[in-house]
Amino acid sequence: MSIVLFIYVFSLYVLFTPGVILNKRNNHGLINAILFSIVWYITFDFVERNQECMTQGDEVDVNGLNDLVNSLNEEVREKIINVRVNNEYVVSPASDNSGIIELCEQKIQEIAEYKQKIEDLTAKLASYAGTRELIASLKNTVSQLEEKKAELMKQLDLANEIINNQKTTIDGKDDQLEVLDQSIQQKDGTIQTQTETIDSKNVNIVDLNGTINGNNNTIRGQTNTINGKNNTINSLNGTINGQTNTINSLSGTINGKNNTINSLNSQINQKNNTINSLNSQINQKNNQINRCYSWQPCPPTYCPPPNCPSPPTWGGGCTIM
Repeated sequence: MSIVLFIYVFSLYVLFTPGVILNKRNNHGLINAILFSIVWYITFDFVERNQECMTQGDEVDVNGLNDLVNSLNEEVREKIINVRVNNEYVVSPASDNSGIIELCEQKIQEIAEYKQKIEDLTAKLASYAGTRELIASLKNTVSQLEEKKAELMKQLDLANEIINNQKTTIDGKDDQLEVLDQSIQQKDGTIQTQTETIDSKNVNIVDLNGTINGNNNTIRGQTNTINGKNNTINSLNGTINGQTNTINSLSGTINGKNNTINSLNSQINQKNNTINSLNSQINQKNNQINRCYSWQPCPPTYCPPPNCPSPPTWGGGCTIM
């Protein structure tokens, strides 16, 4: 007999004990026994059937919850735990890594939703017997979700840091582009100016080409004249060759003379040096005389005899010349 039937029979026994429902002084134990038997007979089948139904319902619910927990754990492993977010960030060349952030944020949101589902399911399982293993399995899944969340948060922080660095790089590139645009505009202005200069030079070249053509005509006329002169020169070359021989013989004589001249030039240079030295001494003496004549009377310090005339001759002292 099951515990439920035992409790039911014991409850009937207590209820129909003399003095509980019926007054003990005005009643006999036989009446209590008869009432106990009648109630037992009428309600036994009903209690037994309901007990079987409750037992079967509990078994079905537990089996169903086991399937539900396994299904939820499998779904979490497939959609969250086993998902690998790409952790290779392309920095150079710069690439769009925003998809990684979106995926991380999506998975973090899904983790929060699954944790809420697990908490609700755990609360339901707590009201059933024999669900400790299922609750432990759900707690293990929650731990895995927490670890996955921490991993995703690290990847999210790393992705945000890389994107911020890329934004800084992009701002720097924009500044460089702006500088390059300004430089290009300056170069365009320079090119325009140089183009105008080239056009002007082309006009001058056309004019010069006309002048060159005229000069070429003149050159051709002068070439004919030169050819005639060359013929004359050729005839004169014969005469010159004869004269050259005479010149060569005279060159030996001239070279001897040149050597003599060079020797004399060396002597002349020495004489010139001597003359220059004497001129310098004369200039110094003249300067002393000039200073002497600029004073009245003559100061003996600057006009020592015999440069300064004697007083009787000059009236008592030097006079200004």
